[in-house]
Amino acid sequence: MTVYRELIEQALDPATVKEIRACLQTGTPLGNDRFRDEIERALGVKVGYASRGRPRKVRDEMGPLGGQMPLGI
Repeated sequence: MTVYRELIEQALDPATVKEIRACLQTGTPLGNDRFRDEIERALGVKVGYASRGRPRKVRDEMGPLGGQMPLGI
């Protein structure tokens, strides 16, 4: 039996399977940070997970009311 076949026939732990599925669904490379950095340098583009949606608003220093005075009712 070949080494490859022995490797394939071994059961993967659920965490590894979950990580592989997540990478397949998102199209991101499976590897550590160093590997991803090397891929980014080779391709010249950012790979990996990106924040989705609009950028979060930065709260100003006027507080939760945005400078409005409380009504005091």
